[in-house]
Amino acid sequence: MFVDFDQDPFFLVFGESESGKSNLLKLIIKRLTERYDGNVCKIFVVDNRRSLLGVTPTSHLAEYIPMSNQMQHHMDALADLMQRRTPTSDVTPQQLRDRSWWHGPQVFVIIDDYDLVSTSSGNPLSGLTELLPFARDVGVRFVIARSTAGAGRAGYESFMQRMKELGAQGVLLAGDPAEGDLLGGVRPRPMPTGRGVFVSRKRGKPLVQIGQVPDTTE
Repeated sequence: MFVDFDQDPFFLVFGESESGKSNLLKLIIKRLTERYDGNVCKIFVVDNRRSLLGVTPTSHLAEYIPMSNQMQHHMDALADLMQRRTPTSDVTPQQLRDRSWWHGPQVFVIIDDYDLVSTSSGNPLSGLTELLPFARDVGVRFVIARSTAGAGRAGYESFMQRMKELGAQGVLLAGDPAEGDLLGGVRPRPMPTGRGVFVSRKRGKPLVQIGQVPDTTE
């Protein structure tokens, strides 16, 4: 499974409890921090259940946010960053091709248990919805994992729906087929832990097995 964040800035993970969602996020963080220097890649980690605590090296960690009620000012700052990086009328065609009109690190927003973030009382990410079409060009990527339970109904929530409309790629791990099509016309189904369907506009919908990331917190 190869994830090209330069072309596809949105990556969604769906799965039931114990299906391997958090492990996949750990693997993505591990690969990002191996590939990019901490000066060019910064990671925001939103982690209500603290399953990602200590996973991101301090050299790459922009902020570790353990509770969604602490998110709002961080997401407001991220919205400000995206707006400042949005191309203005004086940006040249060459700069647009090279994405060279702004400077700074790529920003990865990695969220575990999105269903605990976006609730009936609100969603701290909602202010970013209108900026999502510019995410690729302004160097901001979103990696979001949520439970399959209730995901069918929650798929109409504006932030998640917008990412899907913009062609989000992702992985469907084990889950209840009754939730319906969650991503790219694929619905979850019972599977072993770590087994899933990789959904990509360019690479089809192959079955994948996610490698186990050792627990570094012990």
